[in-house]
Amino acid sequence: PTRRSSDLCVSLSSRNVLTALGDIAGRSKSFNSVKLELVKGGEFCDFLEPVKKLKDCSLQLSRRSLDTCTSAGMKRLSNLLPNFNNLSVLRLNLKDCSKILVNQLVAVITHSTVKILQLNKVDLVENTAIVLGGSVCKMSALEVLVIEGKMNELGLGGMRALFGGFSRVIPLRELELSCFRVFNNGLRFLRNSFQFFPGMEELRLVNLELDDRDVGNLLSDVNFPELHKLILSKNRLGHGITSIVSHIVRFPKVFQLVLEDVNCSEEDKKFVIENVRKVRPVFGIYPLSPDTIEFLSKQEERGDSY
Repeated sequence: PTRRSSDLCVSLSSRNVLTALGDIAGRSKSFNSVKLELVKGGEFCDFLEPVKKLKDCSLQLSRRSLDTCTSAGMKRLSNLLPNFNNLSVLRLNLKDCSKILVNQLVAVITHSTVKILQLNKVDLVENTAIVLGGSVCKMSALEVLVIEGKMNELGLGGMRALFGGFSRVIPLRELELSCFRVFNNGLRFLRNSFQFFPGMEELRLVNLELDDRDVGNLLSDVNFPELHKLILSKNRLGHGITSIVSHIVRFPKVFQLVLEDVNCSEEDKKFVIENVRKVRPVFGIYPLSPDTIEFLSKQEERGDSY
């Protein structure tokens, strides 16, 4: 018989329902793709335990970003994930998980099939970063990578592990690194990794204690022909953000720069917009004050050329 794909989108907290669905899937030979989207209260393992013999089943495991994973649930997941060969999506909020549990989980995320890996509020210490980095650089199908910390210090070893192991182009289109303390000597590994992500569409570097020189060094001579959006919020950029113009204009498809809480003035933003629009007419910055929006609108009405 023809195999068919079965996507299960579950928004329940009932363990009994999840287990029952798992029992049905586990008895079927037609399942080759399962998608679980759980809300608070549900546990992936209630479903996965009965289907653990479906080793080649493609798994998509997602929690809503604000729903935190329980320690007990993550311990079970760490034990079950090695049973599956084809993990394609994993989205978890690990806010309530200890360093030890995070390390146990990261150690089993070794699937080269992963397309989307999103770890929010992860207590990522250097040793765990080293383990995670060893796997991430081998994820040849990776399209989205989100690593949001808890303002941990991601030192030289951590940055080298996360971004220093890439040696071939991968289809990464979204990258977010946020809520870490990162120092310039570690940023070079991130910068060097960019050459392996030519299809990058959205780059989010948020709350990393970057200054304008860090941003300049990261973007200098980088080739991102597909980049649409650059988010640099919650960094110490100040007036120096104006120096980003020479980098932004080299990205042919860029249309938005997000600068929330970066301590720059509206005049700085106007300067960037006016100069980038000389070559990228649809370019904009978010957020802008009502006065700045009105000023730019009047320029457009007058037909000012940039």
